[in-house]
Amino acid sequence: MKNTMIFLGIGALLLLAGCSGPSDKEVGQAVLLVTPTLFLVSLGFQYLFFRLWKLIFPQLTLSWFPNFIFYIFLLFIAGGFGKGNPFWFLTDDTGLAGLALIFFGPSFLTILFIIMRVWLTVKPSKVFTWVTIIVMSFYVLLALPLATGLAEGSSFSEFVIRFGIIPGMLPFWKNDFGWPGLLTAIVFLILLVEVLIRIKRTRRAND
Repeated sequence: MKNTMIFLGIGALLLLAGCSGPSDKEVGQAVLLVTPTLFLVSLGFQYLFFRLWKLIFPQLTLSWFPNFIFYIFLLFIAGGFGKGNPFWFLTDDTGLAGLALIFFGPSFLTILFIIMRVWLTVKPSKVFTWVTIIVMSFYVLLALPLATGLAEGSSFSEFVIRFGIIPGMLPFWKNDFGWPGLLTAIVFLILLVEVLIRIKRTRRAND
């Protein structure tokens, strides 16, 4: 329970709502509920980088069909194991799913951006078709034991919860987890500036 409260970082708000705090299972279910929404958001970022990097590597491709199939899969996972409506923003009375998106989303995007950049260095041709699917699959596999109650209160649960928030945060103090999305924004800006500089150099070389 303590680790779950650290994950959400909103103990005071939960108390004001008359709730002692969600269980690890509820947190896992909330994460699965928001994965379809987060997947669509991440595809937007991926498309942006695809259009920019294609100016440098014309051989890059992007197929939407695997992503569409995976999105349908996420809807089934969210509705089944998430124990709720995949379109959570229409029925999120407790606000837990929204909070999961705020804390889990930046963590996912940070890891996605880093893996995308490494993959571009190794074998760039199909990175934008598959990288979002692969990273999201990893996070879904981590969340499933929590959502089904198999990891309630375990060390694995603690690891998943911490991994679900820390990559998206930039700590300011020794015991501070930082602000959700701050590290994500920094990584995004670094990658954006890099690709813009490389586009400019490529155009100069071709002139």
